[in-house]
Amino acid sequence: LSQFFSASQMVMEEWFVKGHAASPEQVVGCEGLWGISIMALVLFAMYWIPGSDSGSYENALDSMHMLGGSASLRVWVLVYMLSCSAFNLLGVAIAGRLSALHRTLNDAIRIALVWAVLLVTYYAGGDETYGAPWTPHSWLQLLGFGFLVLGSLVNHAVLRLPGLAYPP
Repeated sequence: LSQFFSASQMVMEEWFVKGHAASPEQVVGCEGLWGISIMALVLFAMYWIPGSDSGSYENALDSMHMLGGSASLRVWVLVYMLSCSAFNLLGVAIAGRLSALHRTLNDAIRIALVWAVLLVTYYAGGDETYGAPWTPHSWLQLLGFGFLVLGSLVNHAVLRLPGLAYPP
């Protein structure tokens, strides 16, 4: 279900940028405003649901208090927000210039880079607390990732295999 919504979002972003001449900045900004609006309503509701977070299911006020008391947490939240903004802006720009397919390939490459960083961190970091080790199933993950990228390239005729018919 999440893949359906993610794919729909990417196609709609391409539609807005290409079909309605909206700038990538405008599309990402509108998505951000909608996201903030929806999360504000959800967090308000979750505050009143009983739970283990200071008596609430999610206590946003406590989170704001933690942000106010920690400069390093504020820096990491800012870095996270900037990296998400840059990633989304570049993704919409890619979808606008090329297509949503190219954006999904970009997302797949991001997953591979995260996995590579986890492996390097685990083996070169000197502390096995961080990162992820190579496991017996890692070959299967690598093979699956290869099929994902290859399938996308062949399906959209970026890579043309002999013996397959491609529309003009």
